[in-house]
Amino acid sequence: MNHQAAQYLEHTRPFANLPRHRLGEIAKGCGITHLPDGESLVLFSGEALDRVFVVSKGAAAMTLEGERIDILAVGDVFGQERLFVPEVPALGVEALGDAVFVSMPLALFRDILMDESAGAFFRERGARLRIVLDLFRRAGFLPGADPFLRLTVGHIPRRPPVFVNEGQSVAEAARIMTTARSSSCLVRRDEAVIGIITERDIVAAMAGVADNPASPTPHAGPPDEAGTTDQPAPGPSAAWDPARTPVAAIMSPSLVTVGESELLFEAFSRMVRRGIRRLVAVDEAGRPTGVIEEWDLLASRGENPVHLSAEIARARDVATLAALFGDIRRMTLRGVDEDIPAENLGRLVSEFNDRIMARLTELVARETDKPPGAFCLAVLGSEGRKEQFLATDQDNALIIADGVGPEADGYFAAFADRFIQALLAIGFPPCPNRVMIDNPAWRMTLSNWMNGVDEMILSADGPSILALSLLTDARPVAGDSGLCSKLREYLNKRVKSAPVVLKYMAREALRFTPPIGFFNNLVVERAGPDKGWLDVKKGGIFPLTQGLRTLALEHGLTVTGTSRRLSALRELGVFSESMTSSLWEAYAFLQTLRVRAQALKSRQGHTPDNLILPSRLSSLERDRLKDCLKIVAEFQGLLHNKYGLRLFT
Repeated sequence: MNHQAAQYLEHTRPFANLPRHRLGEIAKGCGITHLPDGESLVLFSGEALDRVFVVSKGAAAMTLEGERIDILAVGDVFGQERLFVPEVPALGVEALGDAVFVSMPLALFRDILMDESAGAFFRERGARLRIVLDLFRRAGFLPGADPFLRLTVGHIPRRPPVFVNEGQSVAEAARIMTTARSSSCLVRRDEAVIGIITERDIVAAMAGVADNPASPTPHAGPPDEAGTTDQPAPGPSAAWDPARTPVAAIMSPSLVTVGESELLFEAFSRMVRRGIRRLVAVDEAGRPTGVIEEWDLLASRGENPVHLSAEIARARDVATLAALFGDIRRMTLRGVDEDIPAENLGRLVSEFNDRIMARLTELVARETDKPPGAFCLAVLGSEGRKEQFLATDQDNALIIADGVGPEADGYFAAFADRFIQALLAIGFPPCPNRVMIDNPAWRMTLSNWMNGVDEMILSADGPSILALSLLTDARPVAGDSGLCSKLREYLNKRVKSAPVVLKYMAREALRFTPPIGFFNNLVVERAGPDKGWLDVKKGGIFPLTQGLRTLALEHGLTVTGTSRRLSALRELGVFSESMTSSLWEAYAFLQTLRVRAQALKSRQGHTPDNLILPSRLSSLERDRLKDCLKIVAEFQGLLHNKYGLRLFT
């Protein structure tokens, strides 16, 4: 008898429901198959189907034409699909990490199907596969009518780029643009594109000479027109002649580009982030294919995130910022409706939030005396990682430069109180743990912050580990960003010298168990106001973000953001390609469910939170949720073993 197979099947549905003597007979005919990480099995490739497999360790992905269509976790069965879906195409199974399978002959599996309970179980699995295959086929043949912002830059109709050589005159460039009916042209040096010149560059340069003919005119093309925020090129002299002055004298010397395959959402995001109105579209080889203007994006739909960004910069009071914050929330809700990927949505929303907080910092500073020293406003947690959606709370810190006088305490206390009160009036909810700059514990000089880091590492209790974790995500949004960088560098250095802290941080990632039961059922609240709901952040998202920032800290990574940390860890060899893909897919799906639930509650007039209602999900979504939670549990197991948490208290 294969005791390993028998012992495993005794605890695996639906085999566990079979009589014990029957399990013994089945185990005699079973074998054990090992599949190393990344290796694949090909199913139904023309040979007769003769074996069925049960995942007993690790995980695997079922693939169709190179695309993953299902995740197979411990207890899942594959190889029997053709019995229930005769037209099933060639499938593959790829190990996600080292995997072990119990294998049994097909004839033996057919006997198991005679059991009523087992037969019903596998027929239901077959029905699920038929739906997945149908969706896959439809996705391949439906015409590409993607909604706004799911389109790529390549979908935008535009004219070919207009070029001018760097030695040609401004007058020649004007004629070329007029002939081509273009408001800009790219400046070329041989085959390389070295800058961009616009109509406004020419007009502004001429106006500058007319206004001050006795002195040189600085480069007059503003960043929002020229497409760059870099150092300006030297301006023309007082005696400049458009027919003799080369375009290089007034061009913007660098370009902000966007790939043809990137989403329109990314193009909008880049314009907002850089404060510009033009992007140069490039192909895979980096060759310009056209200039994307703000109007090109607006023509796709009558919405204007770039205009919204400009309105934030011009806001003169808190009431205006509050109205714009409402516009951002409505834009977020539209993004959810149009299935914008959660990562893209979170990044754009965070960029708008950054701009609101930066502008609010300016407005509050104007209401007070001149600051007694430099300072930096930093955001922490999900806002620091750019993973906040319909803001569920705020986490921020104030880092004050050393050497300020005794009057600094009173100034920054007053500043912090006004800032937080205004932030609440705008619509940012308060942090329940008081991680806000009006709390003196989150408002200190750089030296005191560093001393605080030392104390946190020495105590390593729950609040200290939470604070260290938040500071690991710190990102500057206003003031002297160098203060934030120095604090992050110091934190990384100190943790390197006290690696036991990493164990405490990793243990936090294991604090919450993924809400999935022994029998593969989703565990929801059974009583109270949240009856039937499931906390997707606590049981799924937090273990991933906390574990990944712990690993990032161990390897000295300074990037924030879950996707960037995951990619960097993969490049360092911490994760295999398949494990990286599994973790990211799980994280992205959990975030998608979270933001969808937040959007629904927001529309219903309720405060957005991190709860989802599994009963509202389709059967396919519930199955995928279970698969994602299994991956989270697998990741927690990895952390448990890596950091030796079995004996760690």
